[in-house]
Amino acid sequence: AMGLALFLAEIQLQDHRSSVVFDDPSTSFDHHRRRHIANRFAELALERQVLILTHDAVFLAEINAAVKRSEQPVLYQTVGWHDNRPGHVGAGLTWETMDAAARLAALEQSAAPLRQHEAPYLDEATKEVIKKSYTKLRGAIERSIREVFLNNTVRPFSDEISVDSFGAVIGHPQEEWDKVSEIYARCCEVTDAH
Repeated sequence: AMGLALFLAEIQLQDHRSSVVFDDPSTSFDHHRRRHIANRFAELALERQVLILTHDAVFLAEINAAVKRSEQPVLYQTVGWHDNRPGHVGAGLTWETMDAAARLAALEQSAAPLRQHEAPYLDEATKEVIKKSYTKLRGAIERSIREVFLNNTVRPFSDEISVDSFGAVIGHPQEEWDKVSEIYARCCEVTDAH
C-alpha cells in the first residue's frame, strides 16, 4: 500500500500525462483498501489513461463502481481460453461479471446453432452444449433476480447493501415471479450443478 501510494504521489508531480499500467495492484489488500485504490484509480483516469490488469473479482467490482460514479468511459477486455489455447483477448467481461442483459444476449447468440438441430436424437456433444446453456441460463436468472427483483440491493463481491435501491423491490406481479421460478426449476433439473 505504501509503495503504491508513493508511486501515485510521484506521478502527480510529473509534468506529463502518459499512460500508467497496474498489474494486480490489489494483491493482499482488504476490502477497505481495495475500495480506496479503485476510487483513486478512477480519479487518476480523469487525468491520464489507466490500464489495470487483475484477476481479483472483488477489486474489479470496486473499479466498476468507481468508474460508474465518475461517469467515465471504460473498456473491459478479458484474457482467456479459446480453441483449447490460452491468451485469447475478447471484448467485455467474463461471464461471471456480466450483468443480466449481457448474459441473456450471450445465451441468445449461443442458442442460435441449437435451433438448427434437426436429428431426432441428440448426440453427446449437443447434450453437453444444452446442459452448459441451462447452467448459464440459471446463472442469468440468478443475476436477473438480483438486478430486477432486488433492484441491485445486494451486490456480489461487495460488503455493501444498497438501501436506497430497496424501495423499488416491491411491486412485481406474482405471475412474473411464478414464471421465473418455473424456468429456474427447469434449469436446475438439467444443469450439472445438481
